[in-house]
Amino acid sequence: MAMNHEFGESLSSESSSSRSESFVNVYDLTEDLVREILMRLPVVDVIKMKRVCKSLYSLINSSDFIAKYSLLDGDRDPYMFISIPFKGTRVVSVSDEDDDDDDATVNRVIHIRPTPTQPQPQAHRLFCYCCCDGVLLVSFVGFKNNCGQFALWNPATGDIKDVPTYDHYKNLSDCDDGGEEDDLYVTNYGCGFDSKTNDYRPFIVLSDKCYLFKTEIEIYSYKKKIWKIIQSSGIISHEIDMVYANGFCHWPGFSRLVGPNGRDVIVSFDVTNEI
Repeated sequence: MAMNHEFGESLSSESSSSRSESFVNVYDLTEDLVREILMRLPVVDVIKMKRVCKSLYSLINSSDFIAKYSLLDGDRDPYMFISIPFKGTRVVSVSDEDDDDDDATVNRVIHIRPTPTQPQPQAHRLFCYCCCDGVLLVSFVGFKNNCGQFALWNPATGDIKDVPTYDHYKNLSDCDDGGEEDDLYVTNYGCGFDSKTNDYRPFIVLSDKCYLFKTEIEIYSYKKKIWKIIQSSGIISHEIDMVYANGFCHWPGFSRLVGPNGRDVIVSFDVTNEI
């Protein structure tokens, strides 16, 4: 699981230069050496080191350290996210050192009890819609609330941020059942990292069921605390979970702009540039 970019507002906003000046050399080690030691630790242990002193907290929370640590993620053991109704959530570290062996070895199991509901004691099920740099877009479904509460959650650090409800959010029935012909329904949920604002941004994708080929993306900014609507035409999205890679979110759709009769396409959305 990746060591994500600054998740939420860090308690420290010091620049690299100010961090160097304020770095407390507790063990008579240089900051570069401390950084190198931290880079060799698993993410769970790195998070624990944040509690040692303010200097380590500032260093570990710096965007420079987080970016470099994230690059090492490909060399680390993969994590598997497991949510069990009524029994909490587990993040399992799995390694498969022998390529010829079909059996994987479970190295570590991180039990998270209760599931991050902040608190929602009646929440009994957790759905994961998208993963971006180790940050999951999830919803908690309760007995009395079938639509669920959305949040961004980093299982490795335990950080969680609620996704505010947007009034324009709709999940209407087919237009033949009484809705207006331009009514939209939710097809996908996603999140991505905005490199300009250093912020994770959740978004909702809506399409029309009447084949008018209208698509709308509603994306939230934690920095500005507002929702923004991005409208498009000529494409409808399929109700399949999306994949985040290289700064873009990807999901399947259908475009009438390709070929004489249209065709299935892969829709890509740039969270940073909102296109």
